[in-house]
Amino acid sequence: METFKDFHRFPSVTTDAAKILWSIVVLICVSTVPVIDSQCTFPSALTGTWVRSRDAKSLTFSSSDTVAGLAVLYNTADIGDFTCNTLSSGRYIIASGSFSTDFGTNIYYMCWQFVQVSDNSFIMYELSDDLMAAGYDVRPGVTQSSMSAVNVATICPQSTSTKLFTTLVKSGASESDVASTCPTALQANFRYDSCTSASLQSCTNTKQVTADYAVCSTQVFSSTGGAVSCMGSATFSGDRYVNLYLHDAGNSIICWKIPDTSSAGDMSTTYYSGDCTTTAGSSTNLNLVFSSECTEDSGEDGGGGGGGSAGAIAGGAVGGILAIVIIVLIVYILLRKNNVQQVSAKNDSPREEKSDKKAEKPETIEISMDAEKGTKALEETPAKPQGLPPLKTNGTVAPGEPLRG
Repeated sequence: METFKDFHRFPSVTTDAAKILWSIVVLICVSTVPVIDSQCTFPSALTGTWVRSRDAKSLTFSSSDTVAGLAVLYNTADIGDFTCNTLSSGRYIIASGSFSTDFGTNIYYMCWQFVQVSDNSFIMYELSDDLMAAGYDVRPGVTQSSMSAVNVATICPQSTSTKLFTTLVKSGASESDVASTCPTALQANFRYDSCTSASLQSCTNTKQVTADYAVCSTQVFSSTGGAVSCMGSATFSGDRYVNLYLHDAGNSIICWKIPDTSSAGDMSTTYYSGDCTTTAGSSTNLNLVFSSECTEDSGEDGGGGGGGSAGAIAGGAVGGILAIVIIVLIVYILLRKNNVQQVSAKNDSPREEKSDKKAEKPETIEISMDAEKGTKALEETPAKPQGLPPLKTNGTVAPGEPLRG
C-alpha cells in the first residue's frame, strides 16, 4: 500500500520537471530559427567611408543606417541611397527607396554579410543572385514591387560557403593599417620558380608575404617591391582565398588561392588579378617548395589568417546549445532526486513513530502485569492485561557569381 502511495506521488514531481524542460526546449528551438530583428542597424565599426576593392567605389555608412555611393542605375537614373532594412542571422538586407519602372513602383534589395578583419578592413559577402533584368547596370540584388513583403530566402539565397568575397578598406588607411595575420600555411620559408634558395617568406612580419628579389629575380604578385600584406581570408570550395594588398603598383588588391591547411609545406598556388570576388580575371600559377620553418624570434604575430570566424561562431552556437541541454538534464535529475528524498522522508517518518509505539506498548504492559502480580499475589485469578488499541492507517494519496553592386 505504501509503495502504491509513493508511486502516485511522483507524477507531480515529473510534471514540474517536464514544464521546466519544455520551456527550455522551446527556448532552444526558437534560438536556432533565423532571427529577424525589428530594427536593422549596421555595425558601429562601419560608420564612415570605405573603398570596396572589387570596383573601387567609395561607400559611406552613416549612423542613421544608410549607405551612399552605390550608384545603382535604372535606365541611367541613380535610384539613390540605400537603407538597412532587415537583419536576419547576420545578413543585412539593404533597400533602395521606391522608384518607377515599366512594371510599376519597385524597390531594389541587396544582401550583405560582414566579417571584421581589423579596425580598417572588413570582408564583405554579397549573398544575392545576379539580377537578370533589363535596364539595370548593377547586377547584385533583387527588384520587386514596393507592395511585396521582404522575403529573406529570395533576397539572400547564397551563403558564405557558396560565394567568394570582396574587401572594404577604410578610406585613407595605409597598408599597415589594413594588414591582418597571414594564414599559418604561409608562415615559413619557401623557394619558388627555379630558385634553389629560400626567397619567399612570412616570418619577419607574419602580416606580410615578402619575396627577396636579390635571391630570386622572378617577380611575384605583379609587385616591383616584392611585398604584399594579407587582408583577411576565407575558405571556398576546399581552398583558402587571401586578399593581398600590394605595397606598390597603386595600392592594388589581388586574390591568392592556396591550400586550406594549417601546416606549411610544398603547395601549388594561384593568384588572380583583382580581389577575391571572382576568379574570372587573369591568373598566374605559383609553386612553393617548403624550405624551413620560421624561427621563434622571427615573427611579429602568430595565429591563422583573418576572416574565418563564421564557422567558429556556428560551432560555438552548437556547442552552447549542447551545454544548455546537459545543464537542463543535470537540473532535472537533481530536482527529481530532491523530490524523491522529500517523499521518502514524509512516508518513512510515520512508520518510525508507529514502530516506536509498538515497541513501547508491550514494555508498559509488561511492567503493569508485574505490578499486578506483586499486589495481588494471593488472588487465584490475575487480571487480564489491556490490549493495544488498533493502528490507524492514512489511506489518502496525495523544442555563381557575386552580385555586382
